[in-house]
Amino acid sequence: MWYNVLMIASKKGDSLRRSRGVSVNSVSRNRAALSNRSSSVAKARKKSPYRVKKTVNHSGKMSTNGQKNSGWWVLVGFIVVLTACVVAAIWASIELTDQKIAERKFDELAKKYYAEVLYPAATEVNSNVSAETALNAFSERGLTQVRLRQLINFYNDKKDRAVFSTERLECDTNNSFIVFYPKAPWGKGDYTTQKSLYCVDK
Repeated sequence: MWYNVLMIASKKGDSLRRSRGVSVNSVSRNRAALSNRSSSVAKARKKSPYRVKKTVNHSGKMSTNGQKNSGWWVLVGFIVVLTACVVAAIWASIELTDQKIAERKFDELAKKYYAEVLYPAATEVNSNVSAETALNAFSERGLTQVRLRQLINFYNDKKDRAVFSTERLECDTNNSFIVFYPKAPWGKGDYTTQKSLYCVDK
């Protein structure tokens, strides 16, 4: 009887060991499969050229575009500044020549002389005559010719005189002249002129 019991217990033990072995082996195989799958996924991610290339290209492209834009604006700014400097230099060379300064001074002196001398002389000779009547007679033939020498001597300013005789320029004060032609509405600033300023470089 004990023999039978032992045999039955032995069979049950074998059966349990087999079932546990199957379960252990199954679990081991599942774990191994999961481990292999995880390893394969990790390797695939590492080897994937798309993911790596996308990230690198994206960051690289952004950096390159930023550098290109920055360099472009620097170049544009440099060109603008250079152009402004060139224009300023050209303008200064045109405006600040001795000839231009002499012409401006000639116009300034002539304008003052007309308002202070010629206009009163033409309109105040006969107080019974209006300015229109007095000046209309000179609208076509002009008032008397005024030479540069007269203007310089009348105002007698050393600075004015120096403008027409510099280290680089000499003006002919005898042959340089201006003629005024009065026009309506016959005020002190209402006229046209004919002028000639003769200057030569030294």
